[in-house]
Amino acid sequence: MDGRGSCTSISDSVGNILFNTYTHANQFGDRTIVLNKNFQVMQGGDSLVGEGWYHENITIPMPGSSTNYYIFSIGVTGTSQLGLYYSIVDLSLNGGLGAVVVRNIQLSNLQAFDGIASVKHGNGRDWWLVFKTGGQLSQPSNIFYIYLISPSGISPPVFRAMGEIINNNAGSISFSKAGNKMLLTSWNQIIEVCDFDRCSALFSNITVIEQEATSPTSMHFSSCFSPSGDLIYVTHIPYFVSDSVHYLFQYNLLAGNIAASRDTIYYTYHPNELSGICLAPDDKIYVTSHFDCGSGCFPYPDSVYNTINMTLSVINSPDSLGSVCNFQPNSFYLGGKRAYFGLPNNPDYELGPEVGSQCDSLFLSVSNPIGIEEINVYPNPFFNKVTLHPARISNAEILIEVFNSSGEKVFHKTALCELQDLDLSDLPKGIYILKISGNRFVATSKLVKL
Repeated sequence: MDGRGSCTSISDSVGNILFNTYTHANQFGDRTIVLNKNFQVMQGGDSLVGEGWYHENITIPMPGSSTNYYIFSIGVTGTSQLGLYYSIVDLSLNGGLGAVVVRNIQLSNLQAFDGIASVKHGNGRDWWLVFKTGGQLSQPSNIFYIYLISPSGISPPVFRAMGEIINNNAGSISFSKAGNKMLLTSWNQIIEVCDFDRCSALFSNITVIEQEATSPTSMHFSSCFSPSGDLIYVTHIPYFVSDSVHYLFQYNLLAGNIAASRDTIYYTYHPNELSGICLAPDDKIYVTSHFDCGSGCFPYPDSVYNTINMTLSVINSPDSLGSVCNFQPNSFYLGGKRAYFGLPNNPDYELGPEVGSQCDSLFLSVSNPIGIEEINVYPNPFFNKVTLHPARISNAEILIEVFNSSGEKVFHKTALCELQDLDLSDLPKGIYILKISGNRFVATSKLVKL
């Protein structure tokens, strides 16, 4: 990908590339490009929303489909389009090369914070998408919008006001490997971490590690958790100051004073510019370095190949404190290719269900003589309605009941065992029990209304 800014990639279960996306800075308008598995522009895959920032795209498999994928894009400064958008890729077309069949559908027109992120729902199938509104001095923000992505589509968002009110629209948002913690860093040097409930999308235990700097001359550019979620790593770089120091910091979330636990793992000087950082599926953390060769250094001239831009640095043991984390600068060779500031903004596609939680079940299993094997229930949690989708349609009559946490029946209906929606919009937020009974069977499941 000959681009600079955001990128994503997605492969099949054995690592064969399906498609990827990237943005192309220094061009006006919508700059996200989609490349097929042959690294050609996919049909319909040009001019998606994106401006050349660093976390503007994310790719999510469409729940319930084996061939369709969402590409979510954000506009940060308005040189593209402000807000949150989605497009859809269908890989069943063009002999598996795919096509973008839906483009730039707006979900929000609010200015975005450059940190779109996603994490698997506690049921192991659906997804949460986290979109933060951007903040400037005239309109600071601490508002997050959370969208549920399920087989029934993209649900209306819930919003949370949490953490520091940020006068900045750039930074990074990432989730821990278990999906139960979220980390935010901003270019104005905020660091905050909180717990995240994968079933209800609720944030809790918000900890502000570092507050916003009033007149910063350097920034927290990118950050991520260690595999255990007990440590975090932050790249800290200057604001366009060519003779300043670039740092890699480690913080211990188990320390009594997290800010005081900061340890400098590595530092370097211009033109070696530390930048993107992320936890990879091999439980190592990778850091990219941009080689600053002066004005107009994008794309790199053909003469600029060196150990800085042709490698990534690696934290080999990121759950270990201090130097024991085994940071090896410029140690992962990129096969003759070169890196800029960004790394793929990929969620953890392999994160499974949160076993033992209130939402780890995708369906009600029933054992009976009339052919009803299972009934899928989605989305769960839900906002206004849930869908019942039997694995096998039957003419059997079933009784559908919903009980609140006090055992009071709050909904009931008699219906055939077929695909149907339950309108539960009148119920308050909370936890409920769904009970479905019929001829010689009874099945129950928890429901969570947001």
